Amino acid sequence: MNNLINFLIKYAGAFLFLALQVFCISLIISYNKHQQIRFFSATNEMAGGLQSWVSSVGSYFELKNANEQLKRENAALRELLTTSYLDSTRSFNPFLDDEFLSQFEFAEASVVHATVNKKQNYFILNKGSTNGLVRDMGVISSHGVVGIITEVSANYSTVMPLVHTGINLSTAIRKNGYFGLLSWDGKSPDELILDDIPGHVELEKGDTLVSQGVGRIFPKGSVVGTVENWMLLPESGFYQIRVQPAVDFRKLRDVYVVRNLLIDQIEDLKTKEGEGD
Repeated sequence: MNNLINFLIKYAGAFLFLALQVFCISLIISYNKHQQIRFFSATNEMAGGLQSWVSSVGSYFELKNANEQLKRENAALRELLTTSYLDSTRSFNPFLDDEFLSQFEFAEASVVHATVNKKQNYFILNKGSTNGLVRDMGVISSHGVVGIITEVSANYSTVMPLVHTGINLSTAIRKNGYFGLLSWDGKSPDELILDDIPGHVELEKGDTLVSQGVGRIFPKGSVVGTVENWMLLPESGFYQIRVQPAVDFRKLRDVYVVRNLLIDQIEDLKTKEGEGD
């Protein structure tokens, strides 16, 4: 208490000076229109700037929620693409009915761990069986095909990406429909290999490669990558094509898990075919 009293006595002159300054300024503002306008203008400017800063800080902390909402909306939009639907009548009566049967739906997920420098790389997603994920579901990003789910726990799942030596994906050249088998040689995560394309097929650097869609994992036409360069193998008459993947696996964060709604029908037919052997 004594320290406070000593402090006030010591700086009493300064406090009195500041009080008089404030009093004088208030008189000037109160009785002079011009100064009054300028004072309130400056005050509003400062208040507006502070409010803008507070709003910016709040917006920053809202980015995560906005991003999650955007991913959910993107998943819903993907389900509206024609590649996510199966034509249920065109095989027999294309002129009678053009209704489509929904075949694929999408769920957003995030990569929480990933490797790209191994021969058998893997990614871990933050979704699992409690979210409806099961083995053999496809995984894509906004850029293209990522890989296939191989293991699932309650809250997480493991993905075998295209940069895994065990991957084999039927892949087609979009402009002409010729297809081959896509694999990875375990070297650079920036380069895949497409085999079994006949040597008479015309190729150009930058040709888009897409999933063939004959399987049950990815919608037909999902982008896989682009042609980088190629060489003709004389002993086979087929190309070996170097492919730049559509996905940058080093930066991958947000993905979509693909669910085939008709998978039970496919598996049922496969089981019946096996019983007939």
